[in-house]
Amino acid sequence: SSAPYTAEMTRASIAEPVFFPIDHSAAIIRHAREGRRMFTGNLYDGSEGGEKYYFTAAAIGPAIAPDELRRVAEASGLPKLAGVSSWPVAIAYFKPESRHLDQLPLYEMFFRFHDNGITSNLVIDHGDYRLKGELKELTLLDQSPCP
Repeated sequence: SSAPYTAEMTRASIAEPVFFPIDHSAAIIRHAREGRRMFTGNLYDGSEGGEKYYFTAAAIGPAIAPDELRRVAEASGLPKLAGVSSWPVAIAYFKPESRHLDQLPLYEMFFRFHDNGITSNLVIDHGDYRLKGELKELTLLDQSPCP
């Protein structure tokens, strides 16, 4: 016979305000819409056993010109993104305790961030190696009202 399953609760205490991933993304998009070019914040994504978070620094480039939106969407093979504003974004991830020091990030991400939260043209740079992600297919689901 097997023992009954019991869930253990892990607690992590973080002394500073943190963003969860969706809130972090929403904050970057808000800054981009407002024409702001920098965003910094602590990100808790549950990695590293759920006990750590990262200090992030994001650089947000200018929005793509409206007349270029359709051309870029078609060139990428994603016509559903035509007319959706987007910005080039670079995010550096640091150990939180090193944020006030002159130090290289743990890793960096570069991508195009669309106003609807979709990312494309992803590159993750770990220093020793880079990973490239390409959005090949996009299925947009019908939105339903929240209860």
